Amino acid sequence: MKQILLTRGMSAMVDDGDYAGLSVFNWHLQQCKGLFYAARNVQLLGKRTKVYMHQVLALALGAPQVDHHDRNGLNNQRFNLRPCTVSQNNANRRGPEKKTSRFRGVCWHESAGKWMASISVMDKNQYLGCYTNEEQAARVYDKAASAVFGKFALLNYAPTST
Repeated sequence: MKQILLTRGMSAMVDDGDYAGLSVFNWHLQQCKGLFYAARNVQLLGKRTKVYMHQVLALALGAPQVDHHDRNGLNNQRFNLRPCTVSQNNANRRGPEKKTSRFRGVCWHESAGKWMASISVMDKNQYLGCYTNEEQAARVYDKAASAVFGKFALLNYAPTST
């Protein structure tokens, strides 16, 4: 593993075999959707556009999109990048910072006076029910997320081994 220096004193981790090809460019720290990534600006057909380091590696892996398994956008080692769909990538993303529940997929339903569980699949919100207990709603969300997103699911509770 080698590190490529970015702006603001940060660095991105890459495999030894990828270092030579990536280190020739000037990469900077880019914040996007609450995470940090390594990015660089390029001129493409007369327009300035942003290229992310993990996207360059995704092309090398033959994948249209990759997900950072550990949710660290600066860890661009190949073992940490897994091919995925947009929906799978979103399943592993943190939720909004301002919310009524401490759990993913759970919010307070004011008119019902209960905790509501829901999940977003392919940009469509699916209602999973209302519950008097916030933890129960979180477990219902976890069950649905595991069924829909499999290994990409970001769960509220660690899966139990059976």
